[in-house]
Amino acid sequence: MGGDNAEVIFFRNLCVCMYQQLENFILYFELEKLKSKNTLLSYHRDVRQMLDWLFADSRISSVSEISPLDLKKYMEYMENIGKSAATISRSLAAIKAFFSYLLIKKEIVSDPSVELKAPKVFKKKTEEVKDSDITKILMQPSEKTSKGIRDKAMLELMCDTGMRASDIIRLNLDDVNLKNRTVTIRSESESGESVTYHRNIQKYLTRYLTEARAELISINSSKYFFVNCQGKEFTRQGFWKLVKKYGKQAGIEKDITPHMMSHNRQVYFQNCVNEK
Repeated sequence: MGGDNAEVIFFRNLCVCMYQQLENFILYFELEKLKSKNTLLSYHRDVRQMLDWLFADSRISSVSEISPLDLKKYMEYMENIGKSAATISRSLAAIKAFFSYLLIKKEIVSDPSVELKAPKVFKKKTEEVKDSDITKILMQPSEKTSKGIRDKAMLELMCDTGMRASDIIRLNLDDVNLKNRTVTIRSESESGESVTYHRNIQKYLTRYLTEARAELISINSSKYFFVNCQGKEFTRQGFWKLVKKYGKQAGIEKDITPHMMSHNRQVYFQNCVNEK
């Protein structure tokens, strides 16, 4: 009986040690690598699940005893329970980061994850939208309201330039040059790419800026070109809902996304053969 208790205490102490190494790893990435909260939560969950699975095998008594074969078996286990290639790849990235950290801290002498390869993730082909469906959607916003004028300008600009939803809602007032018919698409690093839009788009942007935006802004001020009904920054989710709503309103059965529309940006200008 005493021997059984001693064994339980022994493995409990091992468990505490392994999971403490996980907590130290997360703290290191938070302070040294400045990872986002979502990334840290994902890393913690993925590494914890691996440790839980490996610790269930009583022959593993510390992280230093985890072998490449152990990790390979864990990857196979994830596949067998139906985890997607994308999920396994994400988990593997967290596991590799964990063992890299342990190697830096000299808590292991070699990295058992170094030879592991992530499964190939095949991107789903973007579903195409019919020319007629795009035309129907673009006809839905009411040009009698400030919201409709805004929506019309956003959709027309997106379809013409192929801008992503995040590009559209991130546009600042200074990014839109009505005189030269250009918009500056900025990445998160603030670098910009100038894109010319078709002259047919000019009237929609001009009307929005001179008529609708002032009503939406009200007493607030905003640096963003497109604003929501409260005069604040447009959210990505809000833009997605907007596109989906107009798709349904146009009588299109499948859900239409901003990506589907920007991907087919050229189709509704098939009759506009002149150069921009």
